Formats: sequence, structure tokens, C-alpha cells
Amino acid sequence: MGDAKPTELTVFSCPDHCGKPAVFGAKYATTLAVRWTLQTLFGAALALSLSSCTTPTLPLPPPTEPSITTSTIPGKVHFHGQQSVHANALVIAFNENPAVPRADRVTGTQADDTGTWDMDVTASPKDVIEITQETGDTRSPSIDVTVPSPK
Repeated sequence: MGDAKPTELTVFSCPDHCGKPAVFGAKYATTLAVRWTLQTLFGAALALSLSSCTTPTLPLPPPTEPSITTSTIPGKVHFHGQQSVHANALVIAFNENPAVPRADRVTGTQADDTGTWDMDVTASPKDVIEITQETGDTRSPSIDVTVPSPK
């Protein structure tokens, strides 16, 4: 070890040299250091990119409250949402009144490219309608809208 030059790296217990110290030049040591640094940086970048893929997306907001008017269809009310949901979202309305037949409690439509939608819902004054929007596998929190009495 005393024979090593200041520009040489001495590694002990190298199997190629039968337990004798192996001496490598400074250029080889620099190459090893650069390789180790690049491998470490690549590994860190890979870990960061993989973790960003699993970051949850922002939650889907609830629809804004629609306008409610009389429908042209008896026993129904007309709901209109002007840019109240995400573009092309599914809009689902659920009438919570147990007196409404099950087949008529759920109504749905798809919003247009601006998030505007219209639907006729089976409902009477004072019925509470739960409205949500869905895009892909994500459902928004619901809003509850009470059907007003006619004026």
C-alpha cells in the first residue's frame, strides 16, 4: 500500500489478484465515480416518474345547481345545467321520494362539450333530487336540489 502513487486507487481483496491489493489508475476511479453518479441519478429519476404516475387526480367537483322549470311531460320537471359539469360528463339525477316508482327514480343524460345538459325528471314539488356527475371511473359528490312549488 505504501507503493501506491497519489493518482492511483488501491482496492483490497480483489479476487482477480488472489487477495493481493489491486491498484487502479485515477482515470478508472473517475469512470467508476461517473458511472455510479449516473446510475444513482437515473434510479432517482425513475423512482420520481413512477411515483408521479400514482399521484391521485383532483376530485371531480359536484355539479352546480341547475335551473328547474315545468316540463312539457306531465309528472316531470325540467332540469337545465348551463356549463355546470365537466364536458361530456354523465349527469345522474336520483329522486329520493320513496313514493316515486323505482323505475322512475333515476334519470340520466350526457352533457355536451361545454358541460351544458337538460333532462326531464319524474318529480313533484318538495321532492329532493340528488344530482351527481361522472367522468370515466370518477364520480363527484352529490348536490341535493328541492323541487320548488309552482308559482
